[in-house]
Formats: sequence, C-alpha cells, structure tokens
Amino acid sequence: MQTVLKARNHQELKEERDTILQMNRRLLQEKRYDDLERASNDDAFRKHLIAELFPEKLSN
Repeated sequence: MQTVLKARNHQELKEERDTILQMNRRLLQEKRYDDLERASNDDAFRKHLIAELFPEKLSN
C-alpha cells in the first residue's frame, strides 16, 4: 500500500512540476515578467495564475 501511495504522490508532484513549467513558458511568451517573478515567490498568486491559464486543470 505504501508503495502505491509513494507512486501516486510522485505522479502528482510530476504533474504539478509540469504545470508550473508550462505556466512559466506561457508567462515568458506573453512577456508577463512581473507575474512570473511574483508567482515564483507567492504560492497563492501562482495558484491563481494556474487557474487563469489552465482552467481545465481545475476539474482534476
């Protein structure tokens, strides 16, 4: 059971990392440098941006 939980947690971490990388790329493409800087330091703002940029991820 513990191995399954670790695998699931590892998968969730990978998905979260991939989402943050996608967000960073998109903010760079859109030249939203101030938002990128703020998101790197502010967890609540980062979550807000992810919801804004990737609303389909909220349904998961």
